[in-house]
Amino acid sequence: MSSKRKTIFKMIACTIYASVIVGIISFLFTVNHNEKHPRSFIV
Repeated sequence: MSSKRKTIFKMIACTIYASVIVGIISFLFTVNHNEKHPRSFIV
């Protein structure tokens, strides 16, 4: 039972970790894009 719970927790942690990385990368990409093209701030 505890091993099953551990696996579920690991999957949730990996999902959160991946989503955070994707969010940071997309945020940095958007900031760089907006700095190069200020007029396209609102997509």
